Amino acid sequence: TARMADDLSIIAAIHLAEGNINKALQYIERAWVILEECVGEGPEFPQRDYLIAYKILLAAGQIERAYAALQSANRLVIDRAEKITDPDLRQSFLIQVVVNREIVETYRNLMGDA
Repeated sequence: TARMADDLSIIAAIHLAEGNINKALQYIERAWVILEECVGEGPEFPQRDYLIAYKILLAAGQIERAYAALQSANRLVIDRAEKITDPDLRQSFLIQVVVNREIVETYRNLMGDA
């Protein structure tokens, strides 16, 4: 199911933290398939899953795919933020939610404001 992407991504992140990039890649590849099939709908934290994929793919030297993962993460955050009509709540969603802030800042630092 789509929610498995969250679990697979967390396991992948653990392997990355332990320095086992090959194992991390195995798990994130499985999560990636789910994320791409569901287009971010279903997993609880698809933006976090894409951020984890970005970090793992970057560590594995798969730069182009890493940037694609970061772009997907950023798109999910921005799309969700745009649905929040209250400006203060929108800003809180972008700044106070740590993973969202990390995604937006990383994206801006690497890609500019595009």
